[in-house]
Amino acid sequence: MLHADRITHRYGPTEVLHDVSLDIPQGRRTGLHGPSGCGKSTLLRILALLEAPTSGHVVLDGEPIRRSGTKLPATVRRRIQLLWQSPRLATDPRQRLDAIIGEAVGLAGDDPTRARIDELAEAVGLTPDLLVRSPHEVSDGQL
Repeated sequence: MLHADRITHRYGPTEVLHDVSLDIPQGRRTGLHGPSGCGKSTLLRILALLEAPTSGHVVLDGEPIRRSGTKLPATVRRRIQLLWQSPRLATDPRQRLDAIIGEAVGLAGDDPTRARIDELAEAVGLTPDLLVRSPHEVSDGQL
């Protein structure tokens, strides 16, 4: 479980989050929405352990997280992932789709073999001819 307890965050004198608390059960996909400028991205960076809050704390499976970013072991950082709204902003435009899938497979701790990449691509409807394309050569849905 991911627990945020009374998260407050400031950028200089500007407070962008005030006393936010929430729980996200393990394995749950959770969406976050709200008006522009309300602190969604900041909260997500804090929940993903990329940034430390000004006050309050994040608890992951009962363990308080006291650091953020590269100061945390990779085994902790990999337990939380963000899925950004725009696939074009979340992928390297220089990589082919098979390399993008392979990188994600490797980061998840699986073996990024050609067979595994092909298996995952087929599971989501990507044909072999799409795997050799760059992000600009496919639709947002395919990406």
